[in-house]
Amino acid sequence: MSTNDSTIMETTNCIQTLEIGNALLTVEADRSFVQLSWQQSPTAEDLALSASVVSEFIKENNIIYFLHDVRNVIYTDINLQRTFTSVFCPRILTAGVIRFVHLANYELPELLILDEITAYMQRKVITNKAVKMEICTTPEGAAEWLNNSGAKNTIALAPKKVKEAAVEQVSFEWAAAAQVSSSLKQYKDKAAMVFRILVKGKSYSEL
Repeated sequence: MSTNDSTIMETTNCIQTLEIGNALLTVEADRSFVQLSWQQSPTAEDLALSASVVSEFIKENNIIYFLHDVRNVIYTDINLQRTFTSVFCPRILTAGVIRFVHLANYELPELLILDEITAYMQRKVITNKAVKMEICTTPEGAAEWLNNSGAKNTIALAPKKVKEAAVEQVSFEWAAAAQVSSSLKQYKDKAAMVFRILVKGKSYSEL
């Protein structure tokens, strides 16, 4: 399938699945939940396409929970880092989600790079305190965070109102997002150095 193809594969019990290139989108409208899972690492173009498709699903279905399964994504690709920072995350956030969790492998330096991207979004893009992002390394941990992050009672009372408020208060800072790519490259180099030190330390401890 080409990366520009998007085909509905199945709809059962209010659950829709959609293929977007090499990713699978699962929509559970009754739970106000969307999950995007990459089957293999995307290109920057794949990531930008998925941002457009997913953000439309979020708007159309009044979604406020978003889980991004990136365990097959190669974060050392600088083009992916730029696209995550300047396109993907801002589009998802401004579509109306108020809980955004990345499901990632517990590996260095990728986890540190993702942590830096998440921290940047929290500092520079998210202005509404009701909007939260997190990184989890197990599906169980991600589900627990979504269920216990303080959003459920608010969602049950007024999901549409909460969503619209989130859209209004999440700000775009495109210039700053573009500038962060250079700092992310430096962070990646530092993360790689930390990883080498950890591996070296482990080898010494095993002597």
